[in-house]
Amino acid sequence: MRCAVYARYSTDMQSPASIEDQLRNCQEFAVRKGWQVLEDHVYFDRAISGTAREGRQAFERLVARALSPLRDFEVILVDDTSRLSRDLVDQVSVFRQLKFHGVNLVYVSQGIDSQHEDAETLVAVHGLVDSLYVKELAKKTHRGLTGKVLKNMSAGGKLYGYHTKSVPDPSGRQDERGQPLILGYEIEIAQDESEVVREIFTWFTEGVSLRCIALRLNERGVPHP
Repeated sequence: MRCAVYARYSTDMQSPASIEDQLRNCQEFAVRKGWQVLEDHVYFDRAISGTAREGRQAFERLVARALSPLRDFEVILVDDTSRLSRDLVDQVSVFRQLKFHGVNLVYVSQGIDSQHEDAETLVAVHGLVDSLYVKELAKKTHRGLTGKVLKNMSAGGKLYGYHTKSVPDPSGRQDERGQPLILGYEIEIAQDESEVVREIFTWFTEGVSLRCIALRLNERGVPHP
């Protein structure tokens, strides 16, 4: 059996080694089965969410090739269901599409093989878990960001009109590099930009549109964050 492989990790905060770990797991599985992984058909998306298909170019190339009459592999190996997608509808849709076109899909870590009778049920169950994980993670993330804002801390991103100042742990703890442990970044008004912010709000309350406000700022050469 000739195999294609797909791997993915979600954000630039994750280790790029995650891709190599997934590929190695699939390679070892293929060796145990006596299958051949085709080097020209190893696909991976780096630092891209699995909650939607948009933007996952390698994934789209893999699916297009799998559905093509020129396909030169019979099996697609993926480390687990969450790597293929974290959207339940996408997960089941792709599973059915590949199966209809005679392409076998194997989730290595979970032992799911699309040729087995109960495969679609297992994919749906794992897909539901993957989808719920993302939703719960989003809730926890937003809860954490709200807590930071309520403490006058930055929730991330660049802010015009404000500077940030690091807040070290008062206990004097250090991080793994021996540097003072930072609890967060406190927001301070940037005096040199504060007048522009006040002008923006004044214009808006006077009924000036956002487009016109942007044009006024551009005409004055006010820099963005």
